[in-house]
Amino acid sequence: MAPDHNGRVIPIYEERLRDIGLFVNAHSEAIFATKPWIYLNEQGSSI
Repeated sequence: MAPDHNGRVIPIYEERLRDIGLFVNAHSEAIFATKPWIYLNEQGSSI
């Protein structure tokens, strides 16, 4: 998704980017304010 040679974004791309922005804004706490629940070592068991 990038602007064309004139700097314009194709309407379908603009729509998708706006939809993604709405989703991220609505769920930002769950996306950005997270921490790992369990750390795993190389053998796959928790530490």
